[in-house]
Amino acid sequence: MHLRIYIMLFVFAGWAQLCLAQGREAWKSKGDGLLKAGDYEGAVQQFLQFIDEWPYDAEVLTNTGICYFYLNNINEAEKYLYQSFRAKNDPPPAAYLYLGKVNHAKLDFEIAVDFYKKYLRKIGSDHQLRASTKDDIRRCATGIQVRRGDAGAAVLNLGEVVNSNADDFRPLSSPNNPDRLYFASAKKTRDADGIVDTDVFSSDLENGDWQQPQPLSHFINGSKNEVPLGFNENGNLLYFFRGDYLALGDFLVDTFKENAVERTLLFAMLDSPMEPWNGDAAPFFFNDSILLFASRRAGGYGGLDLYFSTLAKGDWTVPQNLGPTINTPYDETSPFLAHDGRTLYFSTNHPSRSIGGLDFAKSRYLDKSLQWTKPFNLGIPFNSAGDEEHIFLTPGGKRAFFASSRKEGFGKRDLYVALFESTQAEQAKLSMPVAFPFVPTFQDGIAGASETDAIAPEQMLGNLDKLLLRPMPFSPKAPYPVATARQLDLLVAILKKYPATKLTIAVHASKEFSGMGDALDILAKLDAYMKAAGATQGTYSFRWAAALYPISETDGPENMRMVAYFADTEILPFDVEYPNIPSPVVGAVFFRNIMTKLFYQVSVPIDEEGGQGFLDNILKKYPEGMLVQSPSGQRFYTVGTYLTYASARQWADDLAQNGYPDAAVTAWLRGWNISPDEASLYTDEFSDLQNFIKN
Repeated sequence: MHLRIYIMLFVFAGWAQLCLAQGREAWKSKGDGLLKAGDYEGAVQQFLQFIDEWPYDAEVLTNTGICYFYLNNINEAEKYLYQSFRAKNDPPPAAYLYLGKVNHAKLDFEIAVDFYKKYLRKIGSDHQLRASTKDDIRRCATGIQVRRGDAGAAVLNLGEVVNSNADDFRPLSSPNNPDRLYFASAKKTRDADGIVDTDVFSSDLENGDWQQPQPLSHFINGSKNEVPLGFNENGNLLYFFRGDYLALGDFLVDTFKENAVERTLLFAMLDSPMEPWNGDAAPFFFNDSILLFASRRAGGYGGLDLYFSTLAKGDWTVPQNLGPTINTPYDETSPFLAHDGRTLYFSTNHPSRSIGGLDFAKSRYLDKSLQWTKPFNLGIPFNSAGDEEHIFLTPGGKRAFFASSRKEGFGKRDLYVALFESTQAEQAKLSMPVAFPFVPTFQDGIAGASETDAIAPEQMLGNLDKLLLRPMPFSPKAPYPVATARQLDLLVAILKKYPATKLTIAVHASKEFSGMGDALDILAKLDAYMKAAGATQGTYSFRWAAALYPISETDGPENMRMVAYFADTEILPFDVEYPNIPSPVVGAVFFRNIMTKLFYQVSVPIDEEGGQGFLDNILKKYPEGMLVQSPSGQRFYTVGTYLTYASARQWADDLAQNGYPDAAVTAWLRGWNISPDEASLYTDEFSDLQNFIKN
């Protein structure tokens, strides 16, 4: 009897164990399916039921950690991933991978690298994740370098009022309301087919708090994915995306009109060179005349590349790739061009520029070289181990909005704001020309290639923040080239607007036209042009350098040039720069250096009665001299170029003994002749001027 009972109990216990095992396997199987489908919330519930019954399965513990990782709960993710190492069976390779990702997300780069390397040792040489894991190791190395820097900003999540547990991205600041933010969100419920699409929302900042987002009207939001892209310059047109999928659709234009008669559901297609149906994405609109966007079109460097196009006479130009300094074999996307038209922000996942996923990088276009600077990572807290996209700086340069998938967020992507410690200078002022695509046609300092395209010099000064003083070519027997005439007009406009400034124009010639007769004719022509343009005598001077300082060793027309120098750039509200001298010749470099510093010369006033005969005479004795026309119109022949007063004094005595008793030492500051009284203002900067003042 007792034996029968024991047998029945044994059979019942075995049957119960079998049922439990079958239940566990059902939870595990269902959880695996949900995990594969991306339903992490559903999957983790199945796995937790399994763990309650059997907490020793390394694979289930690992998958639970993976679910929590994608649910942005990295503390729970880390707990279950580590538990997989204490299970009855060995942890799967994925446990090492996701412990690497967890520590990567925590910015513990060294620990992350250790787990990534262990993962690589667990998988085969042909594993599909091997290359991406190596890239993540490189990103950790970049992170170790980047975290040592100072980003100069505080980054804040916009909070759960604005952000949801869905996808919130593509923030845009309203051009007409700085306290209104537009963005895309998938926060609404699923449609009849169970598919979640995105709509356009707006939120207002009131009393320091962001208000509950409101969807835009049904004219824009429909049954497809709608995403805001940008505004026109006046803010009365909204460009937005609409498509069945976020990667494929159309770019449309909305007018914001409230009248249903004037506003229909049939929006105008955005006139642009982009091909959204082929995957062109992330457009940025600048000044109604420049378009930047990301594309995988043929001819790029790999992945998504950044392109630009300009609007010329009503038509968009063929898009041009921004080149290998910006683009890489990885992805570059989400461009933002600052108000200066030279500073580019964008997202990239190149391992040497990213600390994880897509990161924000920054580059500046240099007018001198027509090249972009090497992009650099904006650093932490701007960037994270997640994806950072859609950066948008406010016009004042004090804030930036962006989207990020960092793990401390509420959902897939959240909206963040960066509060800068100081105003970003690139947002403070427009440049001339307005943006980098127009710089090549601005080679000689003034935009346009024809008279009809010219911008009035006075108009240019209104937005000028940097003046690049390029050499002005000329021919003695021909009118000034258009570019030279425009730069001279701009110089005159500066003298008129800032009458206290002092301008010297140095004139260089080839050996063919270096005689004193040529000098007098060329300077007379230049003086007549300056006066006809409205320059007041006394605000400018000329220096004839003849062929002493050629820019090219071959005696060609490139040596026929004029170069402008301002003696007191500190009173001008813009920077003054000079281009690099191509294939630099020692003499030209020396001349550039002295004209931007202090130097001395021995000056002999020219006897106007003797005229050219006097000049020819002194030129024979001292052939290395230069002819100077002072602001008053008086002309001098200057000998030598000295960095100390004592050296110049010796030459002055030599000239006096050789028939030029009026020879005197003169001091020149950035090309402008200064008197002893004026020199006293600069003795702190140039102590040798004390000797000039005493004598």
